[in-house]
Amino acid sequence: MLKVETRSALILLCTLLLGAALGGVGTGALVQYRASRVEKMRRPGGFSAHMHEIIQPHSAAQWDSLLPIVQVTAGRNERIQARTRVQMKAALDSMRRELAPLLDEAQRRRLEAFARTARPPKGHGHGGRPPPPEGAPWPPPGEGPP
Repeated sequence: MLKVETRSALILLCTLLLGAALGGVGTGALVQYRASRVEKMRRPGGFSAHMHEIIQPHSAAQWDSLLPIVQVTAGRNERIQARTRVQMKAALDSMRRELAPLLDEAQRRRLEAFARTARPPKGHGHGGRPPPPEGAPWPPPGEGPP
């Protein structure tokens, strides 16, 4: 039979391990859920569908009056994101050039490997479609250029 101190230590250790495992699983599930929500919003009509869920319009007529504003905002948001992606890539490329002379070969290889695996700027959102001109709404899913 185990001593009381040993048994207490084992119970405490098991509780700690169980808590860590549950915390890891919970965190993973939350991250996956949030990533799927973001991915849905990036699809054609995703922002509009998300706004529809949030607003919960009283009728189709109300939604029809809200939709043009939501679509214009979706286009504006995509243009902002596209510019930001391009600016971020340029800033990171500039940083790599400035750091290169200060790094050894192994450090440069790791930085280059990171640059290759980092998400490239998309340039187009909503299923690969270019953003509409300023002030124009996104066409409904399935319509407009691919």
